[in-house]
Amino acid sequence: RSNRRYMNEVKKHLIISGRVQGVGFRAFVLRNAKRLNIKGWVRNTYNDQVEAVICGNKTAINKMLLQLEKGPRWASVEKVNVINNSIEEEFTQFRIRS
Repeated sequence: RSNRRYMNEVKKHLIISGRVQGVGFRAFVLRNAKRLNIKGWVRNTYNDQVEAVICGNKTAINKMLLQLEKGPRWASVEKVNVINNSIEEEFTQFRIRS
């Protein structure tokens, strides 16, 4: 028997590329995640991209994806790539990973 609470939950694994490091991008993602009640994490990658896992209801996730495409003021987002993999991890909050 499935848990009803998670039926509308969407999880996305993302790689964001462009000018996204050193421009407050992770803090921007954290602020938006808290505002939209999204759980998961965000971190810089070794190759100047930002990686994130976002988890929440479909409407919130869609709003978050729109925000990520814009990025914060000093960023220049070229692409938000959704990686198709199943995320087994469960989240209780959103955090910046190092």
